Amino acid sequence: MHLHRAMAIFILNKTSRLEPKSQKRVESALKALPAGSFHTEPANVTHFVVTKEAGAIVQITGTGPSGTTFVDPAHDPRKR
Repeated sequence: MHLHRAMAIFILNKTSRLEPKSQKRVESALKALPAGSFHTEPANVTHFVVTKEAGAIVQITGTGPSGTTFVDPAHDPRKR
């Protein structure tokens, strides 16, 4: 799980699944976002995203500077 500044997400192909406003990962609460979907995420709201198919292409738009803060720093791939 992680959070960012406010952003907009466009799902360009396949399906992504998003769990907004969660402090822990709950697969049953995932919201399906099929290709062509648009989703906005308020600033500093924890969430996670899953692509169960072979990946998805998404476009994320926001006003910079931007960044990602991981709820559990051990999950930050930049530190591996």
